This record gives sequence, structure tokens and C-alpha cells, in this order.
Amino acid sequence: MAANPSIKAVSATKSATDTLIMALLDNTIRGMVQMRAYLSPSCTTEDAAMRRDWCVESSYSDNITEIYKLVNCFKSAATEASSACIRAYTCISGENCDILSCSDWKTSYNSEKNNIPIDNAFGITPIAVSNLTLTPGDKSISVSWGDYNQTTSIWAYEIRLDQGATRLASGFRTKNVMPITNLNNGTEYKILVRARSFDGYNGPWTEKTATPLGDCTTPTCDIRMV
Repeated sequence: MAANPSIKAVSATKSATDTLIMALLDNTIRGMVQMRAYLSPSCTTEDAAMRRDWCVESSYSDNITEIYKLVNCFKSAATEASSACIRAYTCISGENCDILSCSDWKTSYNSEKNNIPIDNAFGITPIAVSNLTLTPGDKSISVSWGDYNQTTSIWAYEIRLDQGATRLASGFRTKNVMPITNLNNGTEYKILVRARSFDGYNGPWTEKTATPLGDCTTPTCDIRMV
């Protein structure tokens, strides 16, 4: 089956030497996606230099809702355009996600965002997120963080959820409150979070661990050690 990308968030920036358009995709089926950027508000002027083919993994997670995959269109050239448009196309034949190939792309796009303002790049690296807080619950961990004293404007947050050496989920969110569910009580989990600026700069990782615990039930709650 072909990928089914839906564009959830976008950012477009320009500097004296570079142009960058980033997109977060909600995508439940792994597959090839072609991103086409247009340096016009309504997708009338495609920039062939900013067409990119991607193998996009599924953004679906048993543990974290609203976690998306990042794709972008980038070129080492400035633009005078003030707004942009981006479209996601899927493959209809000859798809091979492992070697990034597709012999025939659909002629109609799967998802589109237009009238994207192209802002001037900040060029500032974010600092670490502040106050990363993990609150364990029954088969769950509630996670939150902030941007206190942040050095630049933040577009999204990159998230990782690990159980030992196993990565359970990874991707991006635009919210800074995150419920994690379907976990195992008594098992330690590590959550890592870092900020990404509107022009694609990553801050450092912040990480903490927590262990979900089930509600105390009778007769266990009534046992007293003496």
C-alpha cells in the first residue's frame, strides 16, 4: 500500500544563502512521498530544485498520539518570494522505500498547504527545553515541558521514547503536553525532548526517566510490614 501523508504543520524561512521549507506529516503507512515546493502562495511556480523524494515511516504510535514525521525541501540559494506552497505526492508504481525509488508518481497531490509566509531565518540555536516533568500513572506517563528563557521562536519539538535499548516511538509534536499510554507498569522508560526553531536549528536533548505504577488495590494496600 502507498503512503498516505497529511501535512499538519509547515514553516518556510530564507536567508541570504538558503531557502528552507519544513513540513510535519501525519502518515500511517510507510512509503515513498515526493514533496514539491512552490515559491508562490497557491502552488503556481514550482521550484524544481526544492523537489524531494522521501521514504516516510509511519507516524502511528501505540504510545504517543499526535506524533509526526519531518520532511523538508531545501536549497542553497536565496529567494525573493514572500510566500510559498508545498504539496505531498505518493507513488503509484515501482515503489521501493529502501532505495528511495519510485517509477511513477500520482499526478494529483495527497495533501497541500498554501499561503505559507516565508520569514527571515533567525540563525539562532534553541536552548534546552525547560522544566521537563514526568508524572507516572497506571500504564502511563504524563509529560510536559516549557520554553522558559528560550533563545529563539520554537516551531516543533522532537520526541523519543525508549525502553532500555529499544526505541518505541520517535517523531515531532507541536504541543508541549504529551500523554504516553499503553506502557508496562514497573518498567522504566526514558523520554527525550528537544526544540526545533522555525528555521530548522535543533536544541540539545533533555531526558528523564519514569516508571509507571498501577493503582494500589486491596489486599496489597492493607499489608503492613513490622
